[in-house]
Amino acid sequence: MLDVLKKRHLKNVAVVVTRYFGGIKLGAGGLVRAYSHSVSDALIAIGLVECQLMTLLSCTVTYPLQPIVEHALSKKELAIENVNYNEFVTFTIFVKQSELPNTSAWLTDITNGSAQIVMGENRYLERSLS
Repeated sequence: MLDVLKKRHLKNVAVVVTRYFGGIKLGAGGLVRAYSHSVSDALIAIGLVECQLMTLLSCTVTYPLQPIVEHALSKKELAIENVNYNEFVTFTIFVKQSELPNTSAWLTDITNGSAQIVMGENRYLERSLS
């Protein structure tokens, strides 16, 4: 079971296989194959996700700038965690830590310096691998 996880380079994973039949018909090799097959089937059934440590960045703009920022974020394929519509529009986006200065400068540029940008907490972003 562990070999299947190692071959897939998986981390932070736990696998439990419950054996209801206590017979010896499968033999040692048969048990290894059965358990390995169970783990492989489970991985296919549940799918895999990749977790990446990101920083949440809040960008607050006026309503006229909302479509411009939204379009620009979608073109850059930045993950939007939340959009809050109050007196102003606040986009909360996931940004790689290495790209924080560039993203902040880019948001300032596309809003002509009118965006209020606040760095938030670090959080893991899950992306499906399947």
